[in-house]
Amino acid sequence: MAVLWPCDRAGNGSWYCHLHRCLCCCLATSPRLRGQLNGLAFNLSLRCCLGMGCNWVLDVWRVIVLCWLTHPSRGTAYRRPLMSDVRPQLNEVLVVFRHLFLALHLLSAVVWVGGMFFAHFFLRPAAIEVLQPPQRLPLWVATLRRFFRAVLVAVAVLVGTGFALLAQVGFHAAPIGWHVMAGLGLVMAAVFTYIFLFLFPKLVGHCEHSAWPEAGQVQNRIRQLVSLNLALGAIVIVVASFSG
Repeated sequence: MAVLWPCDRAGNGSWYCHLHRCLCCCLATSPRLRGQLNGLAFNLSLRCCLGMGCNWVLDVWRVIVLCWLTHPSRGTAYRRPLMSDVRPQLNEVLVVFRHLFLALHLLSAVVWVGGMFFAHFFLRPAAIEVLQPPQRLPLWVATLRRFFRAVLVAVAVLVGTGFALLAQVGFHAAPIGWHVMAGLGLVMAAVFTYIFLFLFPKLVGHCEHSAWPEAGQVQNRIRQLVSLNLALGAIVIVVASFSG
């Protein structure tokens, strides 16, 4: 604390002496920015001894800022976070989102492919067996209207979560099977869009006007495209089982 000597020698109780004493206390408690503080302390010491004039407001501001930056209690709480500190937490968040996206992806696939499988192999044969076209076709309209609403949500979730999972590993680093699944999924979405926007409204209109032969033709076309999507869905499942 020899740096106090010139100020004590002045003994005039000036602003510079008080600031100088505060600055020396900061020097004693914090090693950070010691070179800058030592220079400012020497400057204040000379002004205490020689009575030199200065911009004292600027000196006060410099002392306050430097003492705040170098105070031990500020060293940890206000330091800039490093990437090495943030990366573990970021990786944990990404893992949580990956599991969430994967769960939503699988649930949407179950709803879509499972619904097509049930309609094609169970509902259709039973309806043909026990119902005539005037009763069977309105049943298909009511069933498909409810099913297509669920498929709309399932397709949106499948496409969104699929590309999100693909983007996490990178499009170039992803296995070739993932790209095959993405391509087939987009084809299936396009087929469903065609059914929902073009064929299904025709089926509804024919049933409302009791045009059963025309309604049967449209329903048969829908059945063929649903069979195509069902086959593509089975291929996607097989590819997924080998892609990991």
